Amino acid sequence: MSAEPPAASPPRAADTESKLVVCILPDDGTDVKLLAALRAEKNILAANSFACRGISTAGSKMRRRRFPRAEPVKTVCVVIPEERADELFRFIFEKADIDRPGGGIVYQAPLHSVTPFVLPEGVEDER
Repeated sequence: MSAEPPAASPPRAADTESKLVVCILPDDGTDVKLLAALRAEKNILAANSFACRGISTAGSKMRRRRFPRAEPVKTVCVVIPEERADELFRFIFEKADIDRPGGGIVYQAPLHSVTPFVLPEGVEDER
């Protein structure tokens, strides 16, 4: 019989309270810089970016019965622990430079069920 205790299992979805932070950013590389900063500076691994089209009416003149032309944008979704929500929301806001003209939008919402994502030991970063 083995005297070793069983390895600790990762937290289950019900044990983890999290928030989802969503950013809609211009298609100018800000998303890639944000994801790299989240990984390097805050050790956040549960994040992704995808391309889509968006329409902003801020500062544009709407023609009668016509929307402005859709432009390429990036949507970044980040799953963060609830206890770090305020800290990471501010970090994302600053790193994505949301406050600049045309900088995008960021918001957060609670997640009721999350499956934790943990990389195994010894996995190297992609290059």
